Amino acid sequence: MKKADKIRNITRIALYSVLLVICSWISVPFAVPITLQTFAVFFLLYFAGAKKTLAALTLYTILGIIGLPVFSGFGNGLSVLLGTTGGYVLGFFAAGAVYVAAESIFKENINNPCVKYIASFLALFACYSLGVLGIMRYASGSELGFFATLGTTTAAYLLPDIAKIICADILNRCLRNHIKA
Repeated sequence: MKKADKIRNITRIALYSVLLVICSWISVPFAVPITLQTFAVFFLLYFAGAKKTLAALTLYTILGIIGLPVFSGFGNGLSVLLGTTGGYVLGFFAAGAVYVAAESIFKENINNPCVKYIASFLALFACYSLGVLGIMRYASGSELGFFATLGTTTAAYLLPDIAKIICADILNRCLRNHIKA
């Protein structure tokens, strides 16, 4: 890889991290506040591919750990990742890993809407799973099991997250012909 290509890739990954930061700061006030982090993650998975998205997530997470206010609600520090909702940030990596697997298994067919959405919903489930495990760590006195906790903690987010996945795909399709990832 030429030096110019390396610099271009590093710059793109930094810009993708900025998108993650901005989308984590945007909160839609419902009964349960909804951020656009999931939208950013899936948009980047579709637009840039899973490997670049995982690199951007790594940079985003490192920036948060070192103290920059990049997480939802302008949070920062390792305490966010180790806190109640930190499992969801780590869950974005799980979502990316699931999508990497889907890209390698389905190769050219990953852009088939059926394949893409099945891979995306599996990736979302992976994200939710780590988020729920983070919550369960703090709810040690709770009698709820994994699936009951999954249902009670993610029910309010499922439809908005599905909408974000669909919007991310639509935006990706609109931009794909005009901007190179």
